[in-house]
Amino acid sequence: MPSSPTATAFIRPIPVTGNNQDILQVRDFSNNVVGWIDGQGFLWGNMQVVVAPTPVTKTLYVDGNRQDTYSPSGTIQYPFKTIMAAVNQVITNSDNSIDVGYLIDIAPAVYKETISLNSPELVNLTFDGHGASESNLCPVTVGSLDAGGLNPDFLNAVITSTSTNTQLVSLVFKGIQFASAASDGINLVGDVNGTGFGSFGIVFHDCVIRNTSDAVFNNIGNVYISRCQITSHFTITNVNGVFFENRTVINLAAGGYIPVITNSGLNKPSGFSSTAVNLYGVNVAQPFDVQAGSILRVRYGAQYLATLTIEGTCEFRNSTCTSAIVVNSGGSLTNSASFFSSASSVTVNSGGSYTESGFRSGSLTVNSGGTYAVSGTVGAQNIIANLSVYANNAAAVAGGLLVGQFYRTGSDPDTVCVVH
Repeated sequence: MPSSPTATAFIRPIPVTGNNQDILQVRDFSNNVVGWIDGQGFLWGNMQVVVAPTPVTKTLYVDGNRQDTYSPSGTIQYPFKTIMAAVNQVITNSDNSIDVGYLIDIAPAVYKETISLNSPELVNLTFDGHGASESNLCPVTVGSLDAGGLNPDFLNAVITSTSTNTQLVSLVFKGIQFASAASDGINLVGDVNGTGFGSFGIVFHDCVIRNTSDAVFNNIGNVYISRCQITSHFTITNVNGVFFENRTVINLAAGGYIPVITNSGLNKPSGFSSTAVNLYGVNVAQPFDVQAGSILRVRYGAQYLATLTIEGTCEFRNSTCTSAIVVNSGGSLTNSASFFSSASSVTVNSGGSYTESGFRSGSLTVNSGGTYAVSGTVGAQNIIANLSVYANNAAAVAGGLLVGQFYRTGSDPDTVCVVH
């Protein structure tokens, strides 16, 4: 199985004002300069130049609208009539690798079929339907919709890969609409512990995902969902990183939610420590459930509009929340430079914690055994505390409260105090 590349440095272009100025600086990930190229083309510093071979991309064409009779070969003149015929050709060729990728170029049509990716011969694949999800222009549909054009009526999965896939490290879908009414309409599951499945990334870009049931991501390296329209439920288990980004809109059917699961009893991808979901600049209108051991990061202008339940770790940074957040035992919430509006509320239950260094105009409830801390400047705070009553700090400590937790004195006025 090909191994993932390890990046050790990045190249930063800088302004050139004369022949003796650096043109390129090479820095490590601590931002230290380890070498440079000057204006005369000379190399300086402690670095090596390695010329990598240019990757080869082979293209196979698919056109489901061709009705004439011919022998399909995958050329633009004689395209395959189904997507799976192209996939099977890749398997037959037995030359798919990191350096020899395959692009499956798909012409506009409705493809009522399942893309099955269970073969050790599949390593590096891209499927391109040339659509644009934001304009609702995805002329390629895998699966099918009803006569109204909104609800899936295809009764099988549209994508599946659940066996012999540890070598499938790079998988990209671009500009395609997926529409399945089946349970687990998208079912991507690494089949062995320490899998390399998706280690370079499984990417959905400019896609529409309209499945009426779950899209399952389990035991995968990384998943990137960029500029997509999503109405499918998601179940995310043991994935190193899932990135919803670049104006992706998540708007599930009523009652839908997205569990983020870390399960040590199941197979895990190479390098796994916890399932981490990242919401970067997206609109989220359906609930997430961040389960124990998992991480949710809401960042870079994301707008969170739905209920959020936390038993793991959640961080809001430079984002907005207009909904109810519940932090349960073992859960940790941080508001860092984010805005929790008047429509939001935060409830911290026993064993949960909330650290606030952003702005909040909504209510805050810290129940007995919950922890609330302020870091930096925060906005208006409303604490509605269903707290245990203790006469003083010593009584609260004797009662089992920890430093940073709240209690009431029960006097008039009924003062809320923090254990110290």
